[in-house]
Amino acid sequence: MIKISLQIILFFFLCSCQNNPKLTYALECAQENRGELEKVLDYYKDEPEKQKAALFLIENMPFHFSQEEYYYSPLKGKYIPDVTLFANKNAVQKHCDSLLKKEYQLIRQKRFDIKYINSEYIINNIELAFSVLHKPWNKNISFEDFCQYILPYRVQNECPSSLRKEMRDKYLPLLDSIQPQNPLEACSIIHQELKKIIAYKTTGCPLYPTTEETFRTGLGDCNGLCNLTTIVMRAVGIPVTIDHTLWTKMNMGHSWCVVLSDRVFYCFNPGETAPGEETNNHFKRYHRIPAKVYRDRFEPNFNTSINPDINDNYITHLKNVLKQDVTHQYFAPTIQLVTPVEQVFKNPSPLVYLCTFNSNQWQPLAIGERKKGNYIFENVVGDNIFIIADSPDGSSLRFVSSPFYVDKNGNIRKLVPNKEKTFRYVFPKKKFYLWGKYHLYYWDTDTQSFTATQLVEKDEEAWTYEGIPENGLLLFYIPTNNRNRHFFFIEKNDIKPWKEEMGENC
Repeated sequence: MIKISLQIILFFFLCSCQNNPKLTYALECAQENRGELEKVLDYYKDEPEKQKAALFLIENMPFHFSQEEYYYSPLKGKYIPDVTLFANKNAVQKHCDSLLKKEYQLIRQKRFDIKYINSEYIINNIELAFSVLHKPWNKNISFEDFCQYILPYRVQNECPSSLRKEMRDKYLPLLDSIQPQNPLEACSIIHQELKKIIAYKTTGCPLYPTTEETFRTGLGDCNGLCNLTTIVMRAVGIPVTIDHTLWTKMNMGHSWCVVLSDRVFYCFNPGETAPGEETNNHFKRYHRIPAKVYRDRFEPNFNTSINPDINDNYITHLKNVLKQDVTHQYFAPTIQLVTPVEQVFKNPSPLVYLCTFNSNQWQPLAIGERKKGNYIFENVVGDNIFIIADSPDGSSLRFVSSPFYVDKNGNIRKLVPNKEKTFRYVFPKKKFYLWGKYHLYYWDTDTQSFTATQLVEKDEEAWTYEGIPENGLLLFYIPTNNRNRHFFFIEKNDIKPWKEEMGENC
């Protein structure tokens, strides 16, 4: 995606004298599929609005691809397990493991839309999208928002769905009978219907699910359910897309849907919280307050604060131009995070990454720049612990700061352990949800790794540790398990920023 983005920017520059360099580039990318795309444009030559929609899809197709995944046997060909035939996810996992032992190959491949999607599919998609335009619930939506959030034939990297007509025919009569007056009302109605047939449940199958598979089984993780829900909503003319975050106060991340209504996005969890409820309830829980939120787009977003001419070749989803930073829409005001450069390296990289510790590793959460002796990151939610890294070799991260806590106002406290001054602390077992394999570690800024402290007493009520360095970043941690607690530090005998409501990590 990064390579494609840079190629497109260069091509637009070289072709700036042409009337439509985006279309020129798309048709050149199509190669043998070019004729199919030209059929679409010719088909709508006498329908300006639909041709404009066709141009929107075709011009942006070079950025999109399917992540095709399946098992392959030389004797039986392609195979995708039917998860409904197994008792539980453990049984599915066991079955999938057995396939590899039987010399099945797990195939993962990308198929770029521009090279294989044919004219019939595109025309059918456009006709279905226009058939639900100018309904009472979307009568006030702009054509631009129609193109961005109703017209697209795909959501993320799933295989393009063939469900659009079936979903329109299934759910449109319900909306026509109730006549909701805005997208939020319409979305709430369809969401209530989907709750009857879908449920958040990991299936145990490692394959990226197709939308058809999720609809048939009714089961999926947040990404699978969001893909299906977005397809259904768009099929009946409701502008919906997906937002994402990487958690900073627990493991893993989350995806949820958002519906655009009267110029405001309302979020919801498919099969769970209704549109609007998610914003009011879900993010009130301390450990579920994101530090950054990104939104999926069909059209690339080149309007970022990062200079597009700067590139360190490090690959991260944060450079995906189909993602838009929308953190400020959830938590306003956000902060501009500014922290001085601590150490000057011989080979400094212009880009820097704000990282959070998630799933046993530091992971990039936002991209910033090194400017005038400072590291600067825009649009960040405070009350979090981060570390800053760069990538001079373009393949791995190098930590260029010590960990630090930033409060809601942008004030920073560096967490550099004083190993010459240590202390003892008693940790209540219930408050920290401690069990046998946990151990207390601190981040050693000298070795840039975790170092264990000493457990001196352990009973049913509390665990006591000593050798804890002052001003250290602490973590209850299992190095071989994805069950780490969230970071904290101890100040005047108080735990900060730990909250009792934290609960069990996801």
